[in-house]
Amino acid sequence: MPRILFLYATDHSGHKRAADAIQKSLLFHNPHLETSSIGFFSHHYPILGPFLFKLYVDLMRSVPNIWDYLYNSEDIASLTKELGRFFASFNVSKVTQILSKTKPDVIVCTQAIPCSFIAHEKKKGEIRIPLIAVITDFVANPYWPNHDVDCYCVPDEEIKLQLMKKNINEKRIYVTGIPVDNSFIRKIPKYEARAKLGLNPYMNTILMMGGNQGLGKILKAVKKLIKSKNNLQFIIATGYNEKLYKKLKKVCSRNKNILVLGHQKNVSRLMDAADFLISKPGGLTSSEALVKLLPMIILSPLPGQEQKNAFYLKKHGVAELCKNVRNLSQIVVNFYKNKNKIIRFQRNALAISHPYASNQIAEQIIKFINHKNIAFRYQTHH
Repeated sequence: MPRILFLYATDHSGHKRAADAIQKSLLFHNPHLETSSIGFFSHHYPILGPFLFKLYVDLMRSVPNIWDYLYNSEDIASLTKELGRFFASFNVSKVTQILSKTKPDVIVCTQAIPCSFIAHEKKKGEIRIPLIAVITDFVANPYWPNHDVDCYCVPDEEIKLQLMKKNINEKRIYVTGIPVDNSFIRKIPKYEARAKLGLNPYMNTILMMGGNQGLGKILKAVKKLIKSKNNLQFIIATGYNEKLYKKLKKVCSRNKNILVLGHQKNVSRLMDAADFLISKPGGLTSSEALVKLLPMIILSPLPGQEQKNAFYLKKHGVAELCKNVRNLSQIVVNFYKNKNKIIRFQRNALAISHPYASNQIAEQIIKFINHKNIAFRYQTHH
C-alpha cells in the first residue's frame, strides 16, 4: 500500500498537530494507507535538541528585536539553511535509515527545517521522492522557498503571491488553508460545552491559551482579569507548561469560576464553550479559532512568525491586539458591550477560514501517489 512520511521539527508543536490532522484525513478515506511521522530535529539531536529548543524560546523572549531580524533576513536565512545542512550532513545515515524503513512514496513537511534538508538532498539527486511543503503560518518566511519542493500547500492567496515573488512556479502552489483536525468542524452549543466542562452553562466564558508550551503573559493576564471583578468564568489551558499550571492552580484555587487545565486533546470543546479566545497567535491555534468562528484577543505574540500572524489576523478583522496587559480588562469589557463587533469578527472569520484544509491537502498527496501509478481507491470527503 502507499506510504506517506510526515516530517516536522519537534514534538509538542503546532507543526506536529498539522501533520496529525492531515494523517487523520488520509486514513479516514483510506485506512489501509501507511503513514509515519518523525520529529526531524528531535530524531537527529535527541540530547542537544531540547537544549536548543529552550535556547530558541529564551532568545525570542529576551531579545525579540534580534530574533525578528534573524527571522526575516534573507541573508541569515541562507546562512541558516547552510548551517542546518552542515549539521544534518553528520546524520545523513539517520535520514537514509528513516527512508529505508518507511519507504515513502511521498514526503510531507510541515516545518521549514526538514523541508529545506530534503529539498537539498533532492537537488543532489540523493532523494527522488515527491516533496510536499505545508506552510502552517500566515507568512512565507525566507526559509520556505525552494525550487526542489514539488508542491506547496499554503494558507491563502497572499502567501501564494509571496512564493511566486521568490520564483516558485505558480503551478506548484495550492491554496488550501492551514490544516486543522476535522473535530473543529463540528460545533456544539456553548451552554452544552460549558456544562460538560463543569462550568456554569449560562455565564460569559473566556478561553485563555499559550500554545503547547504555555507561553505568554497568561499569569499576569489572569490576575488582571480577576481584579476587574467582572461576571466572567475562565478556561485556562497551560499546555505542557507544568510550572505555569501549578502557579495558576495556586492563584485560582478559591475561585470556582476558573478552570485550569494542562495539555488538552479536546481543544475543540474548549473553543465551543468560549465567547472568545485570549492567546498568542500560533498558526494552528489561530486557524482552529477561525474554523470555530471564535474571535481572538492576541496577547504577547512572539517575534517572527507570530507577529506576522497577529498582523494578518488584525488586518482581516478577526482579532484584537492587546499590547499591554493593563489594557486587557477594558478590551474584554468592550467585547461584551459591543455584540455587533463580535458578529463582525465572526463574519470575517467565516470568510477566511478553511475548515477542510486537511482534506484538501490529502487530495494533493493522493495526486502525487497516483502520479506514481500506485493503485488504490480514494474518495474526497466534504
